[in-house]
Amino acid sequence: MKYLLCLLLFLFSAGSNVRAQDSSFVKKTYKRFYNRYLQKDFSPKSPDSAKGLKAGLKRVYNRMYKKYVYVDSTQIDRDSSKGFSSNPIAVPIVGYSQEQKFGIGLALIYSFYRNRFDVKALRTSLYVNAGFFHLYEIRYRFKPLIWGNNRDFRFQQTLDFQDYPTNFYGIGNHTLAANLTRVRYFQLNANGEIQKRISHKLYLGLNAGFTYIHISPITRKGYFDSLSTIASRTGGRLFNIGPTLNFDTRDFQNYADKGDYVRSTVLFSPSFLNESLGSLISYTLDARHYLHFDNFQVIGLNLVASGFFDKYVPFSFLSQLGGNQIMRGYYSGRFRDKNMIAAQAEYRYRFIPRVAAAVFAGTGEVYGYEPFAFKNLKPNFGGGLRYIFDLPSRSTFRVDYAIGEKPHGERRLKGLYISINEAF
Repeated sequence: MKYLLCLLLFLFSAGSNVRAQDSSFVKKTYKRFYNRYLQKDFSPKSPDSAKGLKAGLKRVYNRMYKKYVYVDSTQIDRDSSKGFSSNPIAVPIVGYSQEQKFGIGLALIYSFYRNRFDVKALRTSLYVNAGFFHLYEIRYRFKPLIWGNNRDFRFQQTLDFQDYPTNFYGIGNHTLAANLTRVRYFQLNANGEIQKRISHKLYLGLNAGFTYIHISPITRKGYFDSLSTIASRTGGRLFNIGPTLNFDTRDFQNYADKGDYVRSTVLFSPSFLNESLGSLISYTLDARHYLHFDNFQVIGLNLVASGFFDKYVPFSFLSQLGGNQIMRGYYSGRFRDKNMIAAQAEYRYRFIPRVAAAVFAGTGEVYGYEPFAFKNLKPNFGGGLRYIFDLPSRSTFRVDYAIGEKPHGERRLKGLYISINEAF
């Protein structure tokens, strides 16, 4: 059993790409298991075979350590030929959520240094995924992130295409399950952003995008049809442009151990570009802070807000509460309004280099047509497991189970989520 544990350790923690932040953690883990299971002399029934097995495990340990654990600190992140391959990674997607049910797909992740001799450079990354969910949903995303020399500028683009059925419950923070209506969303989103560094870790730039949404009811003569007087009930197109700000001191973009991240945008949508939607001003805020205790434990804190400054907001662009990132446990779109605000905290414990456990809790609400009130804040809590399948980028395979509130006369809200990368 002890030898089996050693071999399992190699299977979970071996990988051809280990960064400096992971190196000390992996070394400590290996040393602890080596001293406990390989250094001691055991006295089994067959001493000769045990000695041979022990010697073989030591050779495997030394070979794996030199190949996968040891990192030359002078070459870390600088030369892809020394343990940091630029080959693309193809990852099968097996996802599950309340909204999508089960789905399959493929993600392609390609990261590299535009100038590997630039000591200040960060990895440029290209991310593409496509999937089919519950037989009725198609999703495609292309999302490159390009860094300039010396980190002086960054360019990010997102191209999203989604065609999926979903549930509609109404508008506000107190919608009822009895009003459930099935509708189909067709959404196309194209967005580009370029930012210039104005100080250490602080970037200011311009964001421009286009969103097209078409909504059609699946359930005939349902609650959705009763809202025929609401503007843009069946969708519309929206052009927007405005300033964006990024402050980022994280050590990793995904599964960060320490640092801060703040992203804020204010986008203007002129009326002459938006059919009958009129002029709109929207905002977003995403603030994160990571408390680092040791190589095993981290606590993440997250505040998210989004919405519009306008009195009347098109229905198809209302902010929604829930999903697999913020306020897990709530069906995305169960509660929607002009504005949304939510906060969450997550404790993560990485007990071996590639596997971690997490617990989380949060609160939030939507408001606008209904005024904001602390008494209307909704709770959520839950836990899950993480598998880090790519150590250089800390890309993770995530499984979460979350529980929300229990509306009067209804079942408690809850959900299971299987997805790629962290919620925040």
